[in-house]
Amino acid sequence: MTESANLEPEYIEISKQESTHNDNPKAKLLVIDWVNTVFSRRQAKTYFARPYFDTFLEYICQQFEVIIWSSATGNVFKAMCKQFPKVRKIYDGQYNPSGTILSEGRSCTIKDLKFIWSSTHYNATNTVLITDNPAVVPRQPYNVIRVSAYDSTSNNGDNTLLKLIKYLTYLRHQSNVVNYIMNFPF
Repeated sequence: MTESANLEPEYIEISKQESTHNDNPKAKLLVIDWVNTVFSRRQAKTYFARPYFDTFLEYICQQFEVIIWSSATGNVFKAMCKQFPKVRKIYDGQYNPSGTILSEGRSCTIKDLKFIWSSTHYNATNTVLITDNPAVVPRQPYNVIRVSAYDSTSNNGDNTLLKLIKYLTYLRHQSNVVNYIMNFPF
């Protein structure tokens, strides 16, 4: 993960606060970096959902408030987003207040979760971001669940979304997701 010297002192302190299990969990925000995490794009106009997408979609829409935040833009991205009927907000590649980085040979939007937290009641203790590229979240690395990039051309029996459901089911009962993810990563 990221060196703690590069993180804000307040974030480091929050990450040290021990998480406890809550039988009656408070609301959590789930931010999803869309392309390569949930969908694979082969060409500019075609995309394919990861296996078990419908099960995953049903689960997260029932258990979380959902935001999509992706470097992608255009009509294909908009079509992919229509798969999520209960999304609170969609940030595409045109929304990049923190700039972009070159990572793994592609331009990626830096995702500073403080931009979301400034306009919601969510914060570091109750926000999770799922991505295939944790380098895009350098300021809040312990809010990140890293999944392998999805490649629809590989027929390897991908069950990542089912594993995510299991992990998220436990995570949503935690009082401090930063501490939990730091100590028990996906």
